[in-house]
Amino acid sequence: MAFEYLFEETVNEKINSSHVSLSSNLDDQKINQGQKELTIKQVSILSEKKEHYFLFLILTLSRYPITLKELKTYPKLKKSVETLIESSIALAIEDTLRATSSEYIFPKATNEGLEEIYRLFDQWDIEFSTQFEFKKFINKMMIRRISPRYFGVIQKQIEALTDFVRCSDESDQKYNNEVLHMHISLSKGKLPG
Repeated sequence: MAFEYLFEETVNEKINSSHVSLSSNLDDQKINQGQKELTIKQVSILSEKKEHYFLFLILTLSRYPITLKELKTYPKLKKSVETLIESSIALAIEDTLRATSSEYIFPKATNEGLEEIYRLFDQWDIEFSTQFEFKKFINKMMIRRISPRYFGVIQKQIEALTDFVRCSDESDQKYNNEVLHMHISLSKGKLPG
């Protein structure tokens, strides 16, 4: 796979599912449906290592639980698996792993520390699609002068597009086969002339 570099170690150090603390008691371990806000501590844990964040993305995008066997080929993931379970971001049931919520939202950046973490996540998001060999369909960049009256309209169109993407999944998960990575950056400023 394309992201093996993240988890390079010898074959003898592969994840052994008997070493991961698993529980089949579903009464203690519930999967939340709908949005759940991550705690500041959980966000901090995700920012500790790129592997933690990538595993988090994989689990939240997964349509079904991922077997630990599927993760065995990436030995460095073992620590991330354990960390995400301990921080209540991931849930281990028998020999599978899944996110504890079907959708997470991040808390608002209320301080410089969170803003720095989110900048790091933005950087890792770009690396994620490259690492997993996502195919680029559109790559556009523009620098041009516009009337200030249009800036608000452009901003609203981008918001409409992101809302459309957010609600573009099917209710039957088996049809949601594609993962979309969309990165939009809009900035404005003044130049001489």
